Amino acid sequence: MKSAGKKWVIAAIIVVIILAIGYFAVSRAINRFLASGTLLRVIDKKTAVILKADAGYLSLSWRGLSVRSDGLLVRGQPHGLTEMRAVNLRAYCSLQNLWQRKWTITRLQASNLEAAYGAAAAAQLENILPRQPELQPQIETTDVLKIDIHETIVPRTEVVWGETPNSVGYFKDVEAHFYPKDKDLDVFGRGGTFRQMGWPEFTVADLRLYYSKQKLAVRSVNLLLGPNGRTTVTGNFDFGENGAMQLDLQAVASPAEPYLKGFWHGKFEGVFEGDTRLEKRFGGGDSPLSAEGALHFTQAKVHDVPTLKQIAAATRHPQFEKPKIDILQGRYRWDGAKLEVGELQIESKGLFRIEGAFSIEKGTIEGKFKVGGAPDVVEAIPGAREKVFTESHDGYLWTTMSLSGPLNHPREDLKERLVAAAKEHFAKGFLAPLFKPGQAAIELLNAIYK
Repeated sequence: MKSAGKKWVIAAIIVVIILAIGYFAVSRAINRFLASGTLLRVIDKKTAVILKADAGYLSLSWRGLSVRSDGLLVRGQPHGLTEMRAVNLRAYCSLQNLWQRKWTITRLQASNLEAAYGAAAAAQLENILPRQPELQPQIETTDVLKIDIHETIVPRTEVVWGETPNSVGYFKDVEAHFYPKDKDLDVFGRGGTFRQMGWPEFTVADLRLYYSKQKLAVRSVNLLLGPNGRTTVTGNFDFGENGAMQLDLQAVASPAEPYLKGFWHGKFEGVFEGDTRLEKRFGGGDSPLSAEGALHFTQAKVHDVPTLKQIAAATRHPQFEKPKIDILQGRYRWDGAKLEVGELQIESKGLFRIEGAFSIEKGTIEGKFKVGGAPDVVEAIPGAREKVFTESHDGYLWTTMSLSGPLNHPREDLKERLVAAAKEHFAKGFLAPLFKPGQAAIELLNAIYK
């Protein structure tokens, strides 16, 4: 029995030795294969064909059942994937299908990946590669070895787009998971930030994209802004020669303040919801971004506006100084040069209501409005009810107003009609004993928009 036990031990030792020799033999064979550059060129060309761009990895090294490369560089066409870089790549491999000439990578990791679509976008990328690899062209060849990648994980992913500096947008520091499907790619991500030039910066809650044949389908991107604001984005990017972008945005409980610039920054607060469609063509020059949609504001307030203080003094209604806006909604269209706003409704219930439309182009505004005032507000202005606010419905007294001229100091025709009505009112002698107070009222009206 003891002799038999010793034989089993010796047999086990021999098996272990054979396995060890086999492992080292296989490892040396693989290392020689890697050193020859054959696999590197295969992977380079495979990547180039999939991404429709020239591609090259830095040298490969074998560690256990993983292959490591210091970096990847991809360079493509101006209107497609312009440039992509990745560093610290590691592929965890399985040899079970190697006899079928299939190199299976169960998981591919990179510490950082950045990709640019457009000339201005490429200028935004950092030089994260330690050196430049040799690039292989996107030429389909007979496969020496098939590459099968199951999953790619990148903790820090940055994607930038834009042909000109004023059209640049990006996703930055997103944790991304990529799942190849033949020559297509499913992408899932979370975290990081999103920014489009002229917009505030959003936090990325999650995203799902699908890339196929130079087209990127935005299946869903959920962006967070402020404590409760959420914007959901869907749509498509076509990065072909005559490509375009079309995105649909749905905003819920989004704060208005981060979007405000110029005069209204710090003077308006509220949250909004609405739908917006963004469109942009990439081919034939960088066309402007166009947008159209509808917005509805709630919890809106206006404050620290000198004109409202003057109206409050003229009407003897202090609520005008910091009015609570109960209704603020409208539709808009922007073509890159002209902003058109229609179906506009603004109401502070029991105080005033405004309906109308306006357009802004080259720093000039043109608009026509119906203005309604509460009866006690209108009656506080001498002559206004008899001569100006002559129509009555929906609890307000109504008149019209035209607005035109430079955006920073437009002209309107309502004030001069109110002043004329007040002068006529006092000239008739109805309040002759109170002429000085009447003159003060006229001066208050004249001070509005001055």
